[in-house]
Amino acid sequence: MIKRLDIFAEVTPDAVLDLFDEIRGPVLTAGDVADAFDCSAETARRKLRELEADGRVDSRESRSRIFWWRTDDG
Repeated sequence: MIKRLDIFAEVTPDAVLDLFDEIRGPVLTAGDVADAFDCSAETARRKLRELEADGRVDSRESRSRIFWWRTDDG
């Protein structure tokens, strides 16, 4: 299991990408990331948005929830 981290800077993009291999299913939510790293949902969303800006993940919103998945570049 991934070690829980409290500091925003320590929640690295690569650690978030590794979480896709740890969680069952092809998608994550910001809540999944927040739970895994013991950080706020806002911190999780910022990390996921950074990865999306880099083309490493993509997202889709459905009923007020955003689902994130790895791209071929992720």
